[in-house]
Amino acid sequence: MTGSVRLVTAAEIARLAEVKPAAVSNWRRRHPDFPAAERRMGREVYPAPEVAAWLDHRIVAEKDRQPTEDAGITYGIRFRRNLGSPERVAPPPDTGRRLWRAFAAYRNFGGINGTEASMLAFGLLYLRFHDASRWSELRELRYAPDRDLPRRADDLVNSALLAGGHEPLPRHAWTTGGPSADHADLATAIQILDRLDPSSGPDGIRDAPIAGWLADDLLSRFAAADGRRGHLTPDSVVRLAVRLTNPIGGERIHDPFCHLGEFLVGAVDHVRTRCGAPAKLKVSGGTVGHLGWLAGMNLTLHDIATREVRVEPPLYRWDTQRRFDLVLTNPPFNMSDWTDGYHVGDLRWRYGIPPRHNANFAWLQHALALLTEGGRAAVLMPHGAGSSENSRERAIRAAMVEDGVVDAVIALPPQLFHSTAIAVTLWLLRGRGSDGDDDVFFVDAHAAGTMDGRNHRVLREEDLERITAAYRDRSTFTSGDVLSRAVARDRLRDDGYVLNPGRYLIAASAPVDLDRNRADADDLRHSLRNLLQRSIDSHERAERQIDTAADLLYGTPAGWSRCQLGEVCDVLAGPSGAVSSGGGNSSDVPVIKPRNISENRIVRDHLDFVDPSVAETLDRYLLAPGDVVCTRTGEIGRCGLVTEEHDGWLLGTSCLRLRPDASLDPSYLVFYLGHPRVQRWLVGNAGGSTVRSLTAATMRALPLLLPDTDRQRRIGAAMGALDEQLAIHDRIRRTTSALRESLVPLYLQDTLLDEAPEEI
Repeated sequence: MTGSVRLVTAAEIARLAEVKPAAVSNWRRRHPDFPAAERRMGREVYPAPEVAAWLDHRIVAEKDRQPTEDAGITYGIRFRRNLGSPERVAPPPDTGRRLWRAFAAYRNFGGINGTEASMLAFGLLYLRFHDASRWSELRELRYAPDRDLPRRADDLVNSALLAGGHEPLPRHAWTTGGPSADHADLATAIQILDRLDPSSGPDGIRDAPIAGWLADDLLSRFAAADGRRGHLTPDSVVRLAVRLTNPIGGERIHDPFCHLGEFLVGAVDHVRTRCGAPAKLKVSGGTVGHLGWLAGMNLTLHDIATREVRVEPPLYRWDTQRRFDLVLTNPPFNMSDWTDGYHVGDLRWRYGIPPRHNANFAWLQHALALLTEGGRAAVLMPHGAGSSENSRERAIRAAMVEDGVVDAVIALPPQLFHSTAIAVTLWLLRGRGSDGDDDVFFVDAHAAGTMDGRNHRVLREEDLERITAAYRDRSTFTSGDVLSRAVARDRLRDDGYVLNPGRYLIAASAPVDLDRNRADADDLRHSLRNLLQRSIDSHERAERQIDTAADLLYGTPAGWSRCQLGEVCDVLAGPSGAVSSGGGNSSDVPVIKPRNISENRIVRDHLDFVDPSVAETLDRYLLAPGDVVCTRTGEIGRCGLVTEEHDGWLLGTSCLRLRPDASLDPSYLVFYLGHPRVQRWLVGNAGGSTVRSLTAATMRALPLLLPDTDRQRRIGAAMGALDEQLAIHDRIRRTTSALRESLVPLYLQDTLLDEAPEEI
């Protein structure tokens, strides 16, 4: 798909078709012919022409028509009418990734930290999109001697910031760090930015300024690279909090610990998406150190003019005369020594003075103190805050419940943050005097989301919708991984005011179909018997193969040769561009990605697919039996053998294909690549400063110890038989686990438990 085709997000489809976002979600879920989404620059987008054509077949119901609309009008007509503006020139789809690589390389060679690199990136973004004159001067300077470029770039950025009424860059470590030759990476970043059209949105996405999108993309990449040193609140968590609190135009919104301004940007984006320009929307926040500069610049790059960011100590007492309609915040968890005194006279501690060793309930009360009468707040808290047995915290929690200021508590899954793997909860609070129910609403979404890489989880759009729907309907709710239930104050009182959702949501679980469970248990027992027999057969085969190669276990190898892998094996890296996914139809071609390589085998779990027409254009990447597929990014060196089952599958982007010639047995190559010393060589020779990566050239240079073909075959067969055993044992483990889960409700007779949930 070319960049000139306009792409729109699901939220934009809803706005352009004048329906609620849930309607678009229903269309996507219920209609297989709905246009397929593509992942572009971190966002799910849809080709606008295809969406319009699909909507042409859906007539707007009479009750949903506007007074000026005729009978028979389709959603497609609405969509085209509101789409309006001409097509925009889109930047290349890999702009964010290429820009990140340039900044990451400069950061690595320049010896600067993630915060400094982020500030430099934001300064250049500001210069590119807010000062054409000075940017033209910088564009010419990238051809100047390298040693002058960082200093001159710093001067130009700061003069542009001062001219625009902003604070200059607070630090200048990038102007002196690293050898001058490495400043070519800075020139590369300037060149990438120079090629962008300042008036366009990412890949033509309307109402998404490219400067703001690039700021979001770079921040998320810096957060992933910095790991536990990162500051960023995950985008999916921001979107959830904003949807649940639903800011509207004209409101005053505040974040007392705004990090890099994520919640404030999310609130403004929410209003823009639903209402157009956020009329009279005012946002403000407090943060610490250099984050204040980054937060202010982040808001500027998102074209948010009415804002105020202060650098101030945590829990600083904001002017008591100022109140806000909405408070959103992700404060530091479990902050100790947060005050030199207990501030006995501080009116914020209406519900009790928080303990000095932990500021969690100081932040909750601080947020409440900032609210107008009838205001609302969303505050992220560690999971333990809802059940802390500290006497002061338990008393504060009880007083908040009794005063009716705790609206809801939502349990979120672990691994959402790059900076910590712990599970968190989102507390929804309401200002004193607000109308509300005499209960607390609980949502348990701890099992929601999907893994994005090995150590990071994200909440999907459907997760956000289910949680939002549960909160909006405020009733016992079960949908996939989301459970919810309102709990009366009397019950909370009896339970010691514990506010952890899992304590109360057994009754909200879906009813169990006992007949289905019995059938599943029978099928699983049959599968387990077959697997156990296969395990016995596999063990016997492995024993025979090991016996066949027994003579290789003794004596000194003779006649072995040494060479480089590239001399006996063709090495090919996967396609460099993103490949559009098909729907997994029978005619679609599977794509092997790193997640499909396990225990030296290729597995079908979570396969992606492409349309056959796409595969034809990538025929040089099609796999054949005897090929070996190896991961080249992330967990480097994992490999799997291509068998007849995988003939004609497609090599994925993050993999290498190794195609041995007749002198190299594929099974032996798989065994050799798994040797600890070979693994150390691969990791040690991988490139990249943050995400390690193997190139095809590096893999070709791998030293290879090569016995004669008979020895290779016998070694490969013995090790392959053991790999087969490992795979079968893994299936036995998973099948046994599934059998246990099927038997539990049968033995406990869950139908009886459902009748008396309060007694559990």
